[in-house]
Amino acid sequence: MDTDWILERIKELAEEDYRQYVARLLPDVPIEKIIGVRAPLLKKLSLSIDQDREAVFRNALPHKYHEENMLHSYMLSEFGPYDNYQACLNCIEQFLPFVDNWAVCDAIMPEMFAAHPQGLEDRIIEWLRAERPYTIRFGLMVLMKNYLDEFFDEEHF
Repeated sequence: MDTDWILERIKELAEEDYRQYVARLLPDVPIEKIIGVRAPLLKKLSLSIDQDREAVFRNALPHKYHEENMLHSYMLSEFGPYDNYQACLNCIEQFLPFVDNWAVCDAIMPEMFAAHPQGLEDRIIEWLRAERPYTIRFGLMVLMKNYLDEFFDEEHF
């Protein structure tokens, strides 16, 4: 099973004006790697892909286009609070080395993390100590999303 049909679907949703807009927001991403698909359409697409095809797509790294990375982020964010926690973390760890901009990074936020805040602290520390800037940013985003309330700890600084 290949992922060509996903890329074809992404390209069907493309808008050239939006591509130009995204290119201005992501100056470090070459424009030839941007297709120009709006986030709500990618989110809708991510919900329409069955689990088998989704698993194949998530393992087809690295992706060529920004929108493929965004789609991947939305798929990771769909891990719900009762899904397999370890599988979610493994999928995130597999993808983080390929995250190359703030938009893809900020789109990854599984609901599961809110249900397991205490189990994440060791992983967050690893992410914050990483050498890749978007892995560090991801760790910060997880802290901001899940640790500013009852789980806040000054040690996180």
